[in-house]
Amino acid sequence: MQETYWHNLDLIPASSSLFDAEFEIPAKVLNDSTFEFWEILRKGLMPLTEEYDAVVIDTPPALSYLTINALLASDAILLPCPPEALDFASSTQFWHLFADIAKKLPGILEQKRFDFVNVIMTKAKSDDVSRVVRGWLQKAYGDRVLPFEIPESTVPKGASAQLSTVYDLSKPDGSTAAYNRFKEPLNRLAEHLDAQFIRAWNQKEA
Repeated sequence: MQETYWHNLDLIPASSSLFDAEFEIPAKVLNDSTFEFWEILRKGLMPLTEEYDAVVIDTPPALSYLTINALLASDAILLPCPPEALDFASSTQFWHLFADIAKKLPGILEQKRFDFVNVIMTKAKSDDVSRVVRGWLQKAYGDRVLPFEIPESTVPKGASAQLSTVYDLSKPDGSTAAYNRFKEPLNRLAEHLDAQFIRAWNQKEA
């Protein structure tokens, strides 16, 4: 795996107080029709862009005010999706709803562009249903679907139980082979994203 050096690496955990935004934002919109609710996060992150190489936002799987803000503040999107029928249906519905909302926001459809949008299959199984849904994902998202997937495994559950990440485990929970089988596609994903970041930065500097 190619080694990459990231500086100013900080982790900001979510807080239950974020739920308040889902009530405060629409209340603000009702009182001020000119309030650009979709720009809150982008404007808040702008002062930090000179200090960090990348800002990664992990959103909940729901189209909330916060998720809309995160999408419109982002330059790229990575969508994890298990190859399961309900997850696939939810993902396509998510994008249809987001497109409908974007049409109503001034200038978004004309101006907003993402450097890349990728779909990574997660919790992937090898049963017949998963194979069928893989075909649906490929047909719906085309080459946006990455050519590798994160398998279903007990490894991340074991890491969570130790309040750790897969990479920080002092001893794998289970067999070493299962641990390596789960970590290998994570390494590939990290390499892919690293290359995507570099390509996007080079294009902006050109």
